[in-house]
Amino acid sequence: MTTDTKGDVNAWLKALNEQKGENFTIDEHNKCKFFYKDGIECTLELLEDKGMFYLYSPLIAASNDVTVLRRALEANLFQIATAGSVISVDKNSNYFILSFSAKINDFSADMFINQLCVFLTTTHIIREMLQE
Repeated sequence: MTTDTKGDVNAWLKALNEQKGENFTIDEHNKCKFFYKDGIECTLELLEDKGMFYLYSPLIAASNDVTVLRRALEANLFQIATAGSVISVDKNSNYFILSFSAKINDFSADMFINQLCVFLTTTHIIREMLQE
């Protein structure tokens, strides 16, 4: 089991860069941004002291619309529609956020790249569902 969590994440990003011809890197705040179709933005955040990483993406502005709240809660049920991610409300931005967290040691580069693709696709689907 490795303890160089930042090194592991940098290796994931190197593999992703080689596949996609990009230059993704972890910044000084232990974050990396990804952009997907229709203006979707996803952040990878590394928590070195906890050996964890997070993926998160804003969905839509939070509201008191019961229909939207119900859709969000229904999508969260058993995390099936969200592909293992969860929908929450970020009190700072007042946005519904889709987030995923896991231990770095539980992932390889291929597993991370697959998870990132699933997460981005799921973000797109859930955002559209909440906007209906």
